[in-house]
Amino acid sequence: MLLACSSLFIALTGCHPSPDQIGETVKGSMQSTFDKDPNFVNYHFKVDNVVATKKDDSNYEGVATVEYQGAPHQVPVHITVDSKDMANWKTDPGALDFAAQ
Repeated sequence: MLLACSSLFIALTGCHPSPDQIGETVKGSMQSTFDKDPNFVNYHFKVDNVVATKKDDSNYEGVATVEYQGAPHQVPVHITVDSKDMANWKTDPGALDFAAQ
């Protein structure tokens, strides 16, 4: 079962990052994880886009479009931003299982 998670710092231009900023930052972090983590590197995932939607002050739900072997897959992403503008993201267990089939 494939599960991914990471923490990252969001560079802010104002007091709170916008959902678009969070989506772009998470996209970069996901791609970096997929490119460097030995659990994912052999799959050659490409993160095309992450759309983040604010749930409350610190929680966002996202959908990442992840390309695998030329086909796009929609992957739910859970994002939490803390008071120091650190963002943690994770996927649901099995969210990347399309690659293991």
